[in-house]
Amino acid sequence: MSRARAITVVIAALATVALGAGSPARAAGITLTVKAVPAMQGLDFALDGRHYQTSDEGTVQIPTSAGTHRLVALPWRHPDRGIKVAFSRWGDDSFTRSRTVTLAGSQTLEVGYGVKYLRGLSFYDCVGAEKGETSTGCTDNETRPTSASDVESVTLVNMIGEKFVLGAGERRWLEGVRVARRLNGLEETLITYSVMQVMVSGTNVVNQAQQRYYFARPADPRKTPYGRHLRFASGALHVRLSLYDARFATHDLLFRRPVGNAIQLTYPDGHKRLVALHDGKAELMSLPRGLYDVVVKTKAGIKMTVPVSLSKNQDMQLKVISYADVGASFLIFALAAVALVVARRPVLRAAMARQALRLARGLRLVEAGR
Repeated sequence: MSRARAITVVIAALATVALGAGSPARAAGITLTVKAVPAMQGLDFALDGRHYQTSDEGTVQIPTSAGTHRLVALPWRHPDRGIKVAFSRWGDDSFTRSRTVTLAGSQTLEVGYGVKYLRGLSFYDCVGAEKGETSTGCTDNETRPTSASDVESVTLVNMIGEKFVLGAGERRWLEGVRVARRLNGLEETLITYSVMQVMVSGTNVVNQAQQRYYFARPADPRKTPYGRHLRFASGALHVRLSLYDARFATHDLLFRRPVGNAIQLTYPDGHKRLVALHDGKAELMSLPRGLYDVVVKTKAGIKMTVPVSLSKNQDMQLKVISYADVGASFLIFALAAVALVVARRPVLRAAMARQALRLARGLRLVEAGR
């Protein structure tokens, strides 16, 4: 009897060990790995009420057990980083922050986010000529800053067709990253922006869509967008403007003497500016490209409007018909008329020749008497 009871106890013990070795042991080896796309540190998740956060690689490994669990992608809570992160979708067919996951073993689950960046604008133009092969678009990369107060508005268009009109000093949240599901899982797409228009004094001072920018560096450097005039903007968008220097020199038509005390410059938008002349010269820096009207202000000549098309750094000679030019022209005309009359009348020509000879003799006698 005692022997049978001992066997029963042993069998019961073995059964208990077998049952205990079932689910708890397997549960201890199950891990749910959440992988963020794009990879970012500091993204928060909650599994069954317990909070977890992604590492620098954008992943978090959560030890759990087999069964169904509640998983939540929590809101972004790091506004000091200068970006806004918004939940987009999970790697499967779930599009809500809160969802259930059923685990039978370890599993990796992707989650995608859209990212916006706070960006402003800064402006510059070239000291010398524009040259597309350089990083700044200027010869020898020589640039000078342009005041934002001169800029009226900036128009940007991104690669998905959205249009943004910004004031020169305005900062705005712009989408830099989107995610989409591909055959091999979620993939980030970097949004590029093109500068379509920058208005200064009523004229557009950029070439449409020539300057393009992106805001985020991809985890895989091989997926960095590439293209002519495409630049990474880690802060403000540095926009090159077509502003040029103009040097004016005024002189009269015949004698080439400096004329005038000022020039009146009419800008493409119609507003006027009076610029003083110094010895007939004036230099203006960073004028927006476009068509100008120039009038030389003078009391010694005839005022005329001269159209000037500014498309590069230019030296411009402004010729003025002065009253001295008018007088000299009349004198030349009168002498020519007399010469023609004399040439066509031999008798008059001979009489004038005799008179000239007498005058010459009289001058010699005067000199001899001295």
